[in-house]
Amino acid sequence: MSGDGYGAAVPDREAEVRDLYARYIARFAELARGDALLEFYAVPWTTTSSASHAVHARAADVDDAFRPMIEALRTAGYDRTVPDVVDVRVVNDRCATLESYGHRVDRTGAVMHRYSGFFLMARGDSDWRIVAVSIPEL
Repeated sequence: MSGDGYGAAVPDREAEVRDLYARYIARFAELARGDALLEFYAVPWTTTSSASHAVHARAADVDDAFRPMIEALRTAGYDRTVPDVVDVRVVNDRCATLESYGHRVDRTGAVMHRYSGFFLMARGDSDWRIVAVSIPEL
């Protein structure tokens, strides 16, 4: 929280969004189950890439969307995601964007590949959720 010059504390929304993303990539590394990521997503949510755009209307869609990627990463020996860049832009008190670039690393510490992602976040009454994800071209 920071002061506004009148003694009143204002929330640090950028820090809140950064914290959500740090918890998200830590959970992603666990790769326990796709639904382990559900707490980070608002339903419905959307994903967009150069190949397609999809609206995910059910909570089960989180698992369905991530299962193929998680299984492929497990098979390849994935260990963790290491961000190089995490840029947050707070649009207003309930909306922020987060753009991140970095590397996925295997269990030996070798870089598997570069990743990127662009997230639209919305804050409900108590917490931030991802409402849209876009996968930029690298």
